[in-house]
This record gives sequence, structure tokens and C-alpha cells, in this order.
Amino acid sequence: MAFTIGEIFAFANCSINSRNVVEGEQVLKSKQIILCGKIVKENEVQIKALVIQTSHIREMPHEITGNISTVPLFKIEKFTCTCAAGLSECCKHIVVILLLLNRNSLDEIETLSSTELKCQWTKLKEPSLEQFKPVPISKFCCVGNYIDFILISSKTTIRSALISAAPLSAIALHSTGRKSFEIRSDVYATEIYEEPFQIISNELLDVISEYSVLNLGDCCQKVYDCKVILTMTPTKIRNLSLNDKSFWHQIRQFKITGSRCYSLYTYYTSSNKSDEKWSKKASSYFWPKSFSNKFVKHGIKYEQIARELYAETTKQKVIQSGFIVHYQTPWLGYSSDGIVLNDLNVPIKLLEIKCPYLGSSKSVPELINDLKYVIKNSDSSLSLNKKDAYYAQVQLGLIMLNLETCDFVIYNSLEHKYIILNVDIDYEYCKKML
Repeated sequence: MAFTIGEIFAFANCSINSRNVVEGEQVLKSKQIILCGKIVKENEVQIKALVIQTSHIREMPHEITGNISTVPLFKIEKFTCTCAAGLSECCKHIVVILLLLNRNSLDEIETLSSTELKCQWTKLKEPSLEQFKPVPISKFCCVGNYIDFILISSKTTIRSALISAAPLSAIALHSTGRKSFEIRSDVYATEIYEEPFQIISNELLDVISEYSVLNLGDCCQKVYDCKVILTMTPTKIRNLSLNDKSFWHQIRQFKITGSRCYSLYTYYTSSNKSDEKWSKKASSYFWPKSFSNKFVKHGIKYEQIARELYAETTKQKVIQSGFIVHYQTPWLGYSSDGIVLNDLNVPIKLLEIKCPYLGSSKSVPELINDLKYVIKNSDSSLSLNKKDAYYAQVQLGLIMLNLETCDFVIYNSLEHKYIILNVDIDYEYCKKML
């Protein structure tokens, strides 16, 4: 059974020329309804639908919920929408669903489970938005013929070549990050090396790689195949990401990284989680909002200075590495602040540097007292808090680099000093986290 136009107009208090009807018809024609299903209950049918927002197509769609009585008469009882006008029961999104129910019998509408709607947007987002992708002007029928260039090299390779050829150009400075300070070459005698080195995979990564990811939807499988699986060697990824900041952001987007692994680990072990919350968690994780504040800027400004000071005072060979990945676990990635090499250029220690903003106004002892991620032990020694995100970051780094220990450096810019927390690999922690 389908609703008549008269029943729809009577419920929505509208006519053929009403704005909600005209705009609802346009929504229907533009295929913005990505889901419309029913949940059959006793003496009632509940309608659930998702309609893409017209002005914000990538955000969570409007959710329409309706109740239709079946006994004693087939009647529209109530409809609501999550849009600003949704409580009026006559917004264009409600009207478009009613128009759909006019053109299709209720028996033809698919049946949903009570929880299925929550994860539909995650599954249907990319396929649904495919039709709304902007079309280049060159594809318009009114534009003349154009020359179809075929690139011999990839765009990433060309971009990196341009940056290497002109290291002081605007694109090079933008890619590596503009610094408001200058590090003089005569301040420290120890050189920071940037050179290739070999990383031997940790056995734990081999074990993890044997756990297959099952039941991926078509959309998720497509993202995994295109964005997660490695299409170039780990060495090339490391070198490109070291010199090209935009590539670094691109390659790490769909991977579990050191700075973000703790939030997933603690959320997974919590009891307060659901499919809907997982969906929101994944969305904010893979598409995070970019931000910068005085704390971030302070850390960027002094990281290189701290690394130079550490290398000079410890007389160790320190290199900077790019984004570290492995073939067998392409969903994991790590960016270290430095790697300590021995005389044979073999990695022996991980270096992680933190430059807290409080260090610009407080002495080292005062700074340590205020840092929640530093624990004072009974023997007056200091250690890294195991319940802090930095501990998880270090442990993932040790696994990815197959190292046993890390020098966790906390730099104080006021006194130009630092302290070192020695952090050893914690296999039991890593097994639980990974």
C-alpha cells in the first residue's frame, strides 16, 4: 500500500506549490536519499531514513523517523527529522520521504533491524557522495579539446623532485614547515645525520600480520586496498615523508600511528562503546580537524634544538627518519624524533623528544613536578607513566623499529637543559595494545 498525494499534503499541511514540496521534489530528483527502510512492529510500521544534507554533504545526514499505524486504518501518525525544522513534521526531508512512499508501496521498502541504521552512513558515505564529486571544467561539453598529458613519473615523485631541486622555494618551505628560528651550524659540534639504514622487523609484527581483518564492507575494502596496503617500498616512504610534509600527512591518514594509538587502545578496552560511537571515533580518527596553538608551535620550534643538544652532550650519532612502515602490517606506522646508531650504522636506541610549553617559564625541577606523564619513584628516580599516551607512543616505536630501549627526552627551553627517562620495551603491554 502507498500513500496518496492528498494524504501527504494533509499531513504536511502543504500544497503543490508549497516550498517544502518543491524543494522535496528536488531532493528526490538529486538522489539525496541514501537509505529508506522500515521496522515492522505490532500494529505499527516505523520508517527510518537518511537524507544527505544539501549544504554539508560530507557531514552526518539528516535522520528521519516516522510512525505509520496499520490498525484499524493505514495512517501517517508522526514524522520527525534531525534538521532545524524537523519538529514541525513538514520539513522538505520529511516530505521527500513521504513522496517516496507515494511512488513505492510500503511492501517494497526494505526491512531494517533496529540497530542497522547506526552504521549505514559509514558504509554508504563514499558511494553515495560519488555522484556529487565536482567535475573539472575540462570535462564540460562547452569546453574545446584539450591535450591529455601522460605523466611518466608519479605526481608524488615529481613533487619531491621539485622540492629537492629548490629547497628554499615556497613549496619546499611549506612542505617541511616554516620555522621562526634559525639553528646555527656552529652552536654544536655534533652533526645530525640523514642517511638510509636497515630496519629488521620485530617478531611481534609477524604474529600480528597473521590475524586477518574479516568482513570488511565494499567501501572499507576499497579504502584498505587503495590507502593502507603499501604501493611503494618502506625505504621510499621513509625518504619521501622526511622531506615532504604533505606526503607525510597523506601516508599516515589511514594508519594507526604512535601519537594516536593510545586513544584507540583505551577506547577498545572500555565498556562504554557502541557501533554508533565506533563510527564517530573512526570518522574523527581518519579525518581529524587540523589545529595549531602555542603548545604545538612551541614543540615544533624547539624539537630540533633539543635533538642537537642531545646529540652533542651524549656524543651519539642521531639520525632523523621519516614515516616508518612494514609490508606485513601496513596499517601501522610511526614517526620518530630520532634514531641513535652505532658505528656500523645499526639502530640501537629510539629517541623521543617532548618540549612542553611550561618549560619556557619554569625550571627543570618545577617542570617535572607539573608533568602528569612523569612518575617519581620511591628511590627518587623518574619514569614514564604507563597510563599515559606517550608510553603507548614509545612502545609502538620500539616495536616498529625493533629496538629494546628509548631515551625519552624532556627539554626545558628556559634553561636550555633536558632530562632523559629511560623506557625499555614492554612486550606484554605491546601484545595487549596491538
